[in-house]
Amino acid sequence: MNSDPLSPELALRVAVEGALYLARSLDAQGRFQYWRPASNLPSIPDVYESNRHFLAATALYDMGKLVQSSQLLEAGHRALSYGVATFVKPFQDVACVISSREIVLGGAGLAISAMAAAPDHPDAEQHKQIAQSLGKYILSQARGDGDFVHVRGYPISAEMPVTSRLFSWQALLGLVSLSQFVAQPSWGEFAASSAKLLSRSKPAPNLHSYYALYLISRLPGLLDDPSVHKLSDGIIRDLLKPTGGDGPVPGRKWLVTTLACGCEGLLAWLRGTNDGGDVGRRAVERRVESNLISLLKLRNGDGSFVSDPGRTDVRIDYVQHSVFAFAAYYMFRLATDQSDASAATQNKRGP
Repeated sequence: MNSDPLSPELALRVAVEGALYLARSLDAQGRFQYWRPASNLPSIPDVYESNRHFLAATALYDMGKLVQSSQLLEAGHRALSYGVATFVKPFQDVACVISSREIVLGGAGLAISAMAAAPDHPDAEQHKQIAQSLGKYILSQARGDGDFVHVRGYPISAEMPVTSRLFSWQALLGLVSLSQFVAQPSWGEFAASSAKLLSRSKPAPNLHSYYALYLISRLPGLLDDPSVHKLSDGIIRDLLKPTGGDGPVPGRKWLVTTLACGCEGLLAWLRGTNDGGDVGRRAVERRVESNLISLLKLRNGDGSFVSDPGRTDVRIDYVQHSVFAFAAYYMFRLATDQSDASAATQNKRGP
């Protein structure tokens, strides 16, 4: 890949500094400063989304393990403990994850993934039980076509007229994490079969489908299914479209998450599969590089990120998705550079 302005070392530094910002934004109980308003915005909106909380906790764990930082791992422990205590609630005979007064399907998957990322948490054994209960909630919401009931009211539990493809893929990825967390393959088998059905029933890709590429990277055998392969190519093509980092895109906002989430999906595909796809891996690599260079322009000196050029407010999802993107790029470049070095050594030795 092109050398630097975007070196692996720079990508790692950006990811670490973003994670450290998240750690500093935690209070003593483990709640993040969810939104840091611009100076001309007098009040903070009364909202705190549990999905973003669990993703931020996962970012702390991922980076803590990557750079062996006890500071980041301890912050992850606090954030996860707060999230489980605050957002995991009983639902009939299982558990669910709430956000405000709603049960959000994706939240169950993200909470499972966060607990699975923390096998050394002091409450890990209890978390295994909670994660399985959340897994049962996901299964209970299955519609039969691979999709799910996405949102219910809480505590009334009435189905809400809200749908998001993102929630389905987050839930399925959570089941794959659960399968590994508790060493029970059946959870992952259900996720794989649901992914195939979902690819047939909901084949049109969009930005929120990038989570499907995470799932495929964890279960690369899914690409043997023609519907999954077609969806994968469609998602990649969609993520290769202009992002706003290339210039204004009508109707598009929150540039930071558009750029970062696109990188997350594309890098998951690059790192997790050997598939060349219909678009070619080099085109994907170029889009990742372009997105990350544009992301650097949205970065603050304290490691945080703003949503768009000219904005000064910071929200935890702007930071966590950027952390995931730069960390994934670092890991991809590390593996690619090692592979290139190994190939060069073999070539010197000859046949």
